[in-house]
Amino acid sequence: MSASPNSRRTQVPSLTAQFCPSTPETVADTGLSGEFVTDLIIKTLYVQGARTGQQLMEVIRLPFRFVDDRLLDLQQRRMVEVRGTNGPSRGGYTFDLTGAGR
Repeated sequence: MSASPNSRRTQVPSLTAQFCPSTPETVADTGLSGEFVTDLIIKTLYVQGARTGQQLMEVIRLPFRFVDDRLLDLQQRRMVEVRGTNGPSRGGYTFDLTGAGR
């Protein structure tokens, strides 16, 4: 007796099953370079104007620690400055491009 065609089918995962990738530990885990993230920050600030660290994180869709590392680098290079603060952490700081960052 031969197997029926239905018995040879493999199980297909449900399309309604949620796929949740693991949280990256480093920027390299995302497959993006640090320079790419820096460029995204500069472009976002150029197009949208001053933004808080939290707003930048939401636009770029990366954990704040990755965004903040790039912001610190941009501040040291005097391309980004803090224009104000709206809370005790850097997520509440308002960042904007300097003349050198434009």
